[in-house]
Amino acid sequence: MKFEKLLEILDIEEPEEFKFYENFADLIEYEGEIAYDALFSLIKKVDIVTIGEFIETYLDDVLEGIPEEDGIDAYTFIVSVKMMLTGLAESIATAEEDEERDELPIFVEEIYKFRNWFIRDSIVHMSKENDKTIISVPLLEAIISYRIEKLNKEHYSYNFEDCVPYEIDEYIVSYSTAMAEVEDEEEDADPYLEETEDREV
Repeated sequence: MKFEKLLEILDIEEPEEFKFYENFADLIEYEGEIAYDALFSLIKKVDIVTIGEFIETYLDDVLEGIPEEDGIDAYTFIVSVKMMLTGLAESIATAEEDEERDELPIFVEEIYKFRNWFIRDSIVHMSKENDKTIISVPLLEAIISYRIEKLNKEHYSYNFEDCVPYEIDEYIVSYSTAMAEVEDEEEDADPYLEETEDREV
């Protein structure tokens, strides 16, 4: 897929128009293939802080759609992905230019991998409670079904045993989490107290 085609799919003309939550949701949930190069060309031109906020909101929404009693492994995995991606986003947003160039491809690669798993490779078996008919769908479709059950007469039980998470580099998780914690500590620091301490010295 060419970059221009991706913009067309997202119904925008320039990357700078990618500034609404719906843009990010459309990007993740598009059923077709999105090439890594096209994804990278988009994200490198979009505000990383905004992307990080979209990721946090979107994955929080995903977590609310996973029945914890049945999908604990998938739930835990999504939490790990959220921590990793938001941590990387914060790190890139505050990095020097050369460091940003090093981390951005990793960030895009992890979004690329998650998207492919979420809409295609993750398998959830849904069993109709009335006739026990079983259908197998990606996690995204299972979440949509779980959310709208209250509006439908059909109800399902969910089997997540084949919804196998892909492997995440533990270094990336640890690094991104650490960077997020550093950012939180800096935000929580009292600037008045620091100024007072400097004066006393």
